[in-house]
Amino acid sequence: MINFTKRLFVLAIVVVATAIAAPLAQAAVVPTGLDFRPSVELDQGSAVVSYRQDSLPRDMLVQWRGTNRVRSIDPWHVGAGMTVNIADFNSGTTTYGTGRVGALADGLTVRNAFSVAPDGTGDLQILLLDESWPLITRQRSGEHVFKRVTRSDGRTVLRASMPIAAVDCAGIRKGVRTVELDPATFMPLQSTNVRGGKLYRRIAIRRMSRASGAMPPFTFAGRHSSRSDGFVARTPVAIAAMGVRYIVMMPAALPDGFSLVRTGFAKKGGVFGPEGSLNGSANVFAAQWRRGLETLDFTTRTGASVLQSSWDDSEPFGYECGTSSKSDATVSGHPAHFSLGEYGGGRLWWRDGATMYTLTAPLPKDELERVAESLAPVSAG
Repeated sequence: MINFTKRLFVLAIVVVATAIAAPLAQAAVVPTGLDFRPSVELDQGSAVVSYRQDSLPRDMLVQWRGTNRVRSIDPWHVGAGMTVNIADFNSGTTTYGTGRVGALADGLTVRNAFSVAPDGTGDLQILLLDESWPLITRQRSGEHVFKRVTRSDGRTVLRASMPIAAVDCAGIRKGVRTVELDPATFMPLQSTNVRGGKLYRRIAIRRMSRASGAMPPFTFAGRHSSRSDGFVARTPVAIAAMGVRYIVMMPAALPDGFSLVRTGFAKKGGVFGPEGSLNGSANVFAAQWRRGLETLDFTTRTGASVLQSSWDDSEPFGYECGTSSKSDATVSGHPAHFSLGEYGGGRLWWRDGATMYTLTAPLPKDELERVAESLAPVSAG
């Protein structure tokens, strides 16, 4: 009788424990699909980021006011008399300088700079976001790559890992990348790349905070030069009225939360693709939408027959020694291609005769196809 009572008591504990654990386990499940989104948009912020590559550590200060106002200071916390490297992107104008803050020398100002992929990539994406976007894209594609875990320091993070291929042309071995996101903001707290069983690169946010207001100005104290990349801000209507050799179109269906931040035109496109193999594009129309710190980039262009042929066989978003998974797609009856590499989000590109299109964002293939299918002509007014 005593044993039976004990069993009932133990069974009751198990039932209660299961009832408590079930909702906790359910709450710990990381959502997939388009519901996988940050709950807090850290639209304006500042972070001290620790970079370690080949056992050479350094700290960098990264400041941002949205994606079109980004500044980096490298190294950060320098000693008296030491020089720093500064890169400052401000709505299409990028300034580079070396020296002391407030007295830069040997600088370069690039006006009308490309910042819409594949012709250009935003500084914040390169500095902080690029290594986490492939995993975010896979989670939104329905894969369960992220898990909610508690680190040894007590902080809860979203953690995921992915294989990274060997870079044969540089003699770099294959390995694994592990990314940890802040569950609220999706900022990558740490990204660790291990190759051949050894630490190859680690990017970690040491301190991060909200920020607002204008960034402190800096001035040149020495010689500096300037150039223009030729990307000029223009409205889609104005570009359509220019009489370009294609129909200017904009998507009618966008993912929830994305807002248009820039459109523009360049007579000549950038050099991109593996080893810069895709060049010679012309009449480039580019548009970018933003949701928090995520961007959706769209381009339209024309080009010579050689470029058109390469467009079908190569990848506009490719890079030297880069690897990606590639699959076929369809946009409005035209053959298209989708890829996801080791950096950045999903990429969709296609061609309609001599007109070539690209679309990229940390979004799954079917969502990019949906956006592309919604393209509608812009009236010249």
